[in-house]
Amino acid sequence: GIRDSVASRGRGDVYKRQAESVRVVAQSESHLPGRSEVVTLEDPSSEIDDIDLSLLEAAKVVGTVTDSSALPLGGAEDRVQVVEDENASQGRRRRGRERWRGVRASGETDGLGRFELVGLDTGSYQLTVRAAGHLKYVSDAFDIALGNQKNFDVALEQEWSIAGTVFSSDDNPLFGAMVYTVVDTKDSRSNFWRGKPTMTGPAGAFRIGRLEKGVYSVRGGARGHASSLVR
Repeated sequence: GIRDSVASRGRGDVYKRQAESVRVVAQSESHLPGRSEVVTLEDPSSEIDDIDLSLLEAAKVVGTVTDSSALPLGGAEDRVQVVEDENASQGRRRRGRERWRGVRASGETDGLGRFELVGLDTGSYQLTVRAAGHLKYVSDAFDIALGNQKNFDVALEQEWSIAGTVFSSDDNPLFGAMVYTVVDTKDSRSNFWRGKPTMTGPAGAFRIGRLEKGVYSVRGGARGHASSLVR
């Protein structure tokens, strides 16, 4: 429900070129539209005074982003977003009341790694954080109401990558070979893909990024060649 509201009363001057009814709504970056009014302009010279509007204090998400060494991550390459909760949006899509899961607020960290995302309505959301050279962060779903604030302290893990070259049995580089990684486990049946599969370039080179720290095996294959596994 609505906990706090900010009422804005003042003189509103609305001019139109032809007679018609219009709805007047107040807007603010940190507030949501509250009470609006529909006014009718009888002729091009009509002037409406004393329109009463209101704004609702929106919810906001604030916090900091650091790396694994607790150093702040700031700058244009760091993207912070509040997105609609995936499970909630799926339910609404099934009922036909929501088109797709969408971004509700977006911003960047400052030089000290701080961020503030405003203008949120009551709802269920998730926070996502992206930064160059680090793994993407996605929070658990959280609920927030108008006028409230949610705080986050996000520590991003370093992104790891595996690079190399694929050769044929006669030591020629293979162009267009498929390469992917699997997590190395004691039970080979539990191995699974990690990282986006990639294709080798003209010189047979490849790079797979966005990997968590761990032990991996690399598997590669190409048309006309047997697949190979490197542990």
